[in-house]
Amino acid sequence: METSQKGTIDKMLLVMWIIWAAMMGSLVIYIVICNLFGNQIRQPVGPDFPLALLRNIFFGVSIVALIAAHFIRKFILSKRSDTSGSVSPFQPSPQGQVNIYGKYLSAMIISLALCESIGVYGLALFFLGSSFQTLYSFLLVSAVGMFYYRPKREEIEALSRAH
Repeated sequence: METSQKGTIDKMLLVMWIIWAAMMGSLVIYIVICNLFGNQIRQPVGPDFPLALLRNIFFGVSIVALIAAHFIRKFILSKRSDTSGSVSPFQPSPQGQVNIYGKYLSAMIISLALCESIGVYGLALFFLGSSFQTLYSFLLVSAVGMFYYRPKREEIEALSRAH
């Protein structure tokens, strides 16, 4: 692999790791906010509100989000790109196609956003009166998904070689 290409990969990985760390950090912020201010912010709903049903729906949506993250990522990365490494990762090539670095960044952000949404579901349930256990369960699933879809040098290098 060329030195310029390795430099481009290093720059892209830095951007991706910053995005990943910020999204993981938001999960930590959710925990801190809920532990410090949770009792003041929480608005328990009445006994007629189907909180258990909503929790089950959010668990189902979370599973769908994880599966969708996998297939969307796979779909984005499987599309063939004919661009050279000399084009900026954020700019379309002269032929109008996005290069592999931009595709990888897009796939990573979409996957992480879907995983982040799982943590938001837990946060919403917590604010509606659900327990800390429910909050932590959703945040744990979110964190595991985000760890799984973290940026990986090997993936970028393999995509670069393939294109």
